[in-house]
Amino acid sequence: RLLFLQPGMERRKENSTFYHRGKDRLYWRVQWRFDSVEGAFIDQRVDDTTILSEVLLDHLTLRKDAALEYHKLQAYTKAGLDKIKAYLPLHKQRVDQEEMAELDLGQSLAANLIGKTVVEFPIFCVRLQAESPAEAAGERSEGPAAK
Repeated sequence: RLLFLQPGMERRKENSTFYHRGKDRLYWRVQWRFDSVEGAFIDQRVDDTTILSEVLLDHLTLRKDAALEYHKLQAYTKAGLDKIKAYLPLHKQRVDQEEMAELDLGQSLAANLIGKTVVEFPIFCVRLQAESPAEAAGERSEGPAAK
């Protein structure tokens, strides 16, 4: 399910997702948020048939035009794709809900979005395998003394 915000809302202005009638495909704006890394990494146009690991790998590969991005994501690069998990925050029905659906990086963007609600465009949370949502929530609730 795809939900749109009212015109003028920030997320609506940022949305570059569009449908290409000739190719019968959706091209999504995708935002990646990596835990322990400040800021978001954005792909303006991702074909809905693209495998998620390919898109993610593009951020983890050193490119001349994205050296700073690569440097920020070195922990993820060193861990490798097999130690990385990606999640889609589920559209909250209540304020106190903070659930996430784990994504299959070996599947296409479209396959991962089936049955989920997306507001304007998908925002994916990326964590190292040791930082699963339950573990990360447990660490936060235990406070700094546990570390």
